[in-house]
Amino acid sequence: MKSRIITLLVASALSPLTAAENGGLFVDVQKTSLERNDRGYSGQTTIDRKMALKINIQNNSMKELAETTLNYVMVIQRWGFETPRYERAEGQLKLASLRPSLSTTVNAGEIHIQGHMHGTSDRHVDRIAGWKITIARDGKNLDFMSSSNFDNLNSKVKK
Repeated sequence: MKSRIITLLVASALSPLTAAENGGLFVDVQKTSLERNDRGYSGQTTIDRKMALKINIQNNSMKELAETTLNYVMVIQRWGFETPRYERAEGQLKLASLRPSLSTTVNAGEIHIQGHMHGTSDRHVDRIAGWKITIARDGKNLDFMSSSNFDNLNSKVKK
């Protein structure tokens, strides 16, 4: 029993944050493939995908969430060469009002991911390295981030 609990604690500490609650909103963010055109040959796989953030928002407060905006920023790590370069994708979505205890799901930021894999190594595959979601509620901005070092990661993007 103890070993199972320790394993779960270690796994949760190593996995990136995907869900959090702030200001009465529970937000769960997952990376999702919208389209896949991967091709494999001779022990190598060429990656060609359209990806987005799938954002599930649940209103856990006793108060309705009025129609509002959701701003998102994604940092994409590109592997065109042996060293990565970082890009930013950002945008804004409108959220319809959300009554207490109800939830809604939106896709944000359609991006193109490419690269190649040697066997199971995904070292040369583009990826969403981090994200930040901001939802306006009652005149306040509620932030949800993939990790506490998102601002450091975002600063690596060349302007």
